[in-house]
Amino acid sequence: MNDSCVVLYSGGCDSTLAAAMAAESYKKVHLITYSRAGFFKTDKNPRANLERLQKRYGIDKFDIQVIDVNKKFKFVQYHNYLYYLKKYGPICMSICGLCKLAMHWQTIEYCLDNSIKDVSDGAVREMSVFPTQNMDIALKGLIQLYADFGITFSNPVFEKGKDVEKTLYEMQLIPSLKQKMTKSDKQVVCSQQILFSQFVKYYLSEHSWEEYVSNLHAFYAEKIDDLRKEIQKKVLKV
Repeated sequence: MNDSCVVLYSGGCDSTLAAAMAAESYKKVHLITYSRAGFFKTDKNPRANLERLQKRYGIDKFDIQVIDVNKKFKFVQYHNYLYYLKKYGPICMSICGLCKLAMHWQTIEYCLDNSIKDVSDGAVREMSVFPTQNMDIALKGLIQLYADFGITFSNPVFEKGKDVEKTLYEMQLIPSLKQKMTKSDKQVVCSQQILFSQFVKYYLSEHSWEEYVSNLHAFYAEKIDDLRKEIQKKVLKV
């Protein structure tokens, strides 16, 4: 069994299954829940499924932390803003993807600080409208970004999206077969997802899906390069 890993943990079903899979392969699983302005229940919601994970795998298996990424999110969103606005226009409003980039940036720094080489999250193919859950928009770029700093980033439930709830229920990690998008869903609540949904609605009314993927890929490739440069600054200081 490997020593330790990090799981980006929102408390929802997908990241809970990713955490369970990590628990079966690692001695220690660092569950990191991220917070920033506009997020709610970051302390309360993820702990509901954490308790079930601890019951199954042991209380000492998991280390859970809530880390604020507000400063990093503002950098990701506003760095060279006029340049990005002129080149990509409304794509700059794809807030959910930009927020997740800030989380991945913080995760890489956490791994470098704690000598951790493995990271996973709950990305699933069914959520491919979200840039960081789409291989052709940002996910391949993120995998390479992690690799550039000696870290393996994987998406263990990517092809399991339709079966996640069934699997968790059979593992006794959720109390009922239907959790997503119900009152029982223990995902961190983000008040700004409505902005992203409006962006998607507008953009796909003006562009094809293929254009959505291609244009967002170009945007996120540049944003990921921005992160690479910022992380390299940290590495050089070390």
